[in-house]
Amino acid sequence: MKKIFVAFCTVLTFSSTHAQSFQATAETQSPVSMRDLPTFKPVAPPLSSQDWHFGFQLSPTLSWMNSDSKYIQSVSKPIGLKLGVLAEKHFADNYALTTGIGFHFNTGGGLKHDYAGTFWTNSYGDFNPRPAATDTFVEKTLLKYNLQFLEIPLGLRMRTQEFGYMRYFLEPLLTFGIRTQARGSIVGSSNNGKFDQEKINIKEAVNAINLSWGFGGGVEYTISQNTVVVGGLYFNRGFTDMTSDSDSKLITVAGGARTAEEAKSVINNLTIRLGIMF
Repeated sequence: MKKIFVAFCTVLTFSSTHAQSFQATAETQSPVSMRDLPTFKPVAPPLSSQDWHFGFQLSPTLSWMNSDSKYIQSVSKPIGLKLGVLAEKHFADNYALTTGIGFHFNTGGGLKHDYAGTFWTNSYGDFNPRPAATDTFVEKTLLKYNLQFLEIPLGLRMRTQEFGYMRYFLEPLLTFGIRTQARGSIVGSSNNGKFDQEKINIKEAVNAINLSWGFGGGVEYTISQNTVVVGGLYFNRGFTDMTSDSDSKLITVAGGARTAEEAKSVINNLTIRLGIMF
């Protein structure tokens, strides 16, 4: 019995000593807080796996027409507007295909002809008064084109990494346009006197398809997780002749025969891109 009592006292003494040592060790160590635990942030899906993004634009434009003839001068630059839907599809982190559909209002320009001749003869039915078939317009006659197109662009947008809430981008693009309206004004004098008319239907004097190439750059500003405001400056240059050669004849020498007006005239424009993507 005495041996059992001694053994019990020994175990009790060892347990008390070990407990005190463990408590002292724990007090010398800093406590573990929740902020010391590792955290795991959700990872956003890569852009290449996201769906199409859509938005719209309301973009002012400045247009003008150029001719490859040194005898036809560009003299008017109308202010227009692009209104339509935008779409883009990401296929890599900083690259996206862009497209859309919309209207380009009040594009075109003015062309002043150094030579005398007859102009827009296929549209004479919309003139009031109607010129005679023998009427000739004198030198420096000004033809103004006020056109409207349905446009479908196709581009490649290349972005930088995000800086704060902003990304910068460059975008080359091609644009396919279908003429939906063509109005014109003619300012000059004929051999029967001064002749000024506006809002002439000149669809017979303007080709139906306009193709252009261009490029632009700008900035994207993120205002929420799925909303981005876009601003930029774009230049577009046409490479298809927009004027019909069949209804204009020029007199290149005094008293000479009339020859077809075969100059190539294209439409160029600057666009201030203002849009929002969702």
